[in-house]
Amino acid sequence: MRIEALIVGQGLAGTALAWELRRRGISFLIVDPAAPTGCSRAAAGILTPLAGQRLAPSWRLDEALPLARQTYDEVAQVTGQQHFTALPVLRWLLNPLEKERLLVRRQDPAVTPYLLEDPAGAESWMQVPPYGAVLLGGGGYLDTVAYLEASQAIFHREAAWQQGVVDPRDLHWEQSRVRWREVEARFVLFAQGWKGASNPLFDWVPFNSAKGEILDLESQSFGDRCILSAGKWVLPLGHGRFRAGSTYTHGLLDELPSEEGKTEILDHLSSMVRDKPTVVNHRAGIRPVIRGQQAVIGRHPGRPQVAFFNGLRSKGVLLAPLLAKLLVDHLWEGAPLPREVDLASNF
Repeated sequence: MRIEALIVGQGLAGTALAWELRRRGISFLIVDPAAPTGCSRAAAGILTPLAGQRLAPSWRLDEALPLARQTYDEVAQVTGQQHFTALPVLRWLLNPLEKERLLVRRQDPAVTPYLLEDPAGAESWMQVPPYGAVLLGGGGYLDTVAYLEASQAIFHREAAWQQGVVDPRDLHWEQSRVRWREVEARFVLFAQGWKGASNPLFDWVPFNSAKGEILDLESQSFGDRCILSAGKWVLPLGHGRFRAGSTYTHGLLDELPSEEGKTEILDHLSSMVRDKPTVVNHRAGIRPVIRGQQAVIGRHPGRPQVAFFNGLRSKGVLLAPLLAKLLVDHLWEGAPLPREVDLASNF
């Protein structure tokens, strides 16, 4: 099989790459172990334009947000399934400093389009926000499991997806191309998430990945008009179902739910909502965190046929389509990468 791109890994990063290549008519094959776990499958899938204590616009928001929405709409047309749901985010202000920062942000023209009027500031099913709240527009969530599975089905039908594991030691370099088993590709694109830390081609990249746990809940009292963010978050899924999280733990990296994680979420939840929900599921995943970076893309310094796409943290739903476009522009058209995310510029 002779193709342009061999994509290793089908999380949010690998899937975004595949859709970008498909849009341009560039041939590819995804190879993925198809494990039932993984960060993308355990992710909440929340998209919020403003992030952090400073309510700062996400990186390249004016490009990233419309492209993400366009991409998920296009995928919905191809798959016949809608995976993205638009919802505002009710963001609690957690201390006096955050309240002061909001006053400043209200004067920022890059921020004001996402600040919605919300006279109530909270709803009856919530506890009272200690310092008020702000309703943020432009947000929502992606059903990551359904999105990945529907994408896989399309790629498999088009002979562009294969279950398996690509060991970098099995790659053979032949002039300007790379061979793996019966596959010959112009580029090999590694989008392995936190497992990229064990890739011998990129073992010098400083990963500091973190475990995150989330709960699936049922409640007849919770509201569903917005995502609640108050240190942790509550995401309405419809029909009395909700999701809540998340923990953020460095050190022991496994994908096993823990009682400590469950307790941490439920204890915090009691400060956010009035009634106690029923826990129906508990999942864990590992966020691919690269020290000092919000994401990293680019070529291997010694192997120009090999590229890296990783470190999305909790911003994959928003940033993956834009980063995929930037990487494809770089590899196939020679466009420079933004310094902030360029592998060669940062390590």
